[in-house]
Amino acid sequence: MKGFQHDNRAPIGATSESIWKVLVQIRKDETFVTSNASKVQVGDIIHSWATKTPRTIGDRASVQGADPVYDNTDTGRTSNLTQLIQVGYQLTSSRLASNAIGKDPMAQEKDEAMNDFKDFLEFAVVRGTMVSGNDSTAAKMKGLKAFASTLLSSQSGISFSEGMANDIMALGFLNGTKLNSWLVGTVLKNRINAFSGGATKYVAASEESIYGNIDIIKTSYGTVKINLHRFVTVSGDTNNDFVAYDMNFVKLGELDPVKFQDNAVTGTAKQGECFGEYTLQVDTELGVAVTTKLL
Repeated sequence: MKGFQHDNRAPIGATSESIWKVLVQIRKDETFVTSNASKVQVGDIIHSWATKTPRTIGDRASVQGADPVYDNTDTGRTSNLTQLIQVGYQLTSSRLASNAIGKDPMAQEKDEAMNDFKDFLEFAVVRGTMVSGNDSTAAKMKGLKAFASTLLSSQSGISFSEGMANDIMALGFLNGTKLNSWLVGTVLKNRINAFSGGATKYVAASEESIYGNIDIIKTSYGTVKINLHRFVTVSGDTNNDFVAYDMNFVKLGELDPVKFQDNAVTGTAKQGECFGEYTLQVDTELGVAVTTKLL
C-alpha cells in the first residue's frame, strides 16, 4: 500500500529517530558504614588513637590500713593509614558540543564521579588491607573486617544460624561491646529472614526514614540494624562472611575532604577529578566481630 509505514522507514524515509532524553543507569551504591560512622579529623597520613584495657572486675576487698593493689593497665596505641581515592573523568570537545541525553555532560560525569567515590571509600572501609605506600605504591587503609581479632573466627562448611548469631552477640557483650550493626550478603540475609527464635523483627517508621531499606531486630543482647551489604562477600571469597560491629567504636577519619578539581586540558579534552583522603578508626578491635566461610 502506498505510504505504508513499516519498521524500516527511519533509514529510508524523512523521519527522525525517537530517543528518550533520559540517561538510564543501574547503580549498585553501598555507603552504609561510611554514612553512619561519626567523623573525626585526621592531621597526618598516619593516624593513631590511644587505647586502654580496663581492670578485670571481680571480688575485691582490702585489709584496713594496707596498700592497694596497683594494677592499672598501660595505655596503648592503634594506627591506620589514610587512603587517597581519585576518580577521574574526561570529555572531548566533540562530546561537549553534541546533543546530550540527560543533563549537561560535565555535570553528569561529576555526579557519577561523586557517587563512585563514595562506593570506592565504602569498599576500602569495609574490606581494606593496610599497605604502606611509597613513591610507586599507593597507601591503603585497614578496613573494618581486618580489625577483627579477638572476635574473628572461621566456620568453613557450617550453615549460619540464629544460635550462631546469638553466640557472637554474647561474645561482644562479655568483652564489653554491643554489636549493634550487622553486615551480610544475600545468602546470610535469607538465613536471617528465616530466624524463628528469640529475635523479634520490626521496622519503625522513624528508623526506616533515617536508615533506608534495612531490617531492625530485637535480640537478647539489644537492638540490631541488619544491612544487606554488597561488599561484605564478593567474588573470590570463600562462601559467605558475617560482620557485626559496635557503631559507637567505628569512626571515619578525614584528612582531605572530598572535592572536585579541573585538571590540565589534553588536546581538546577537558579533564577533572573527584578526590579525597580518608581512613578508618576502630577504637577497639573488640568492637568488630567477623565470622568467615559460612554457608
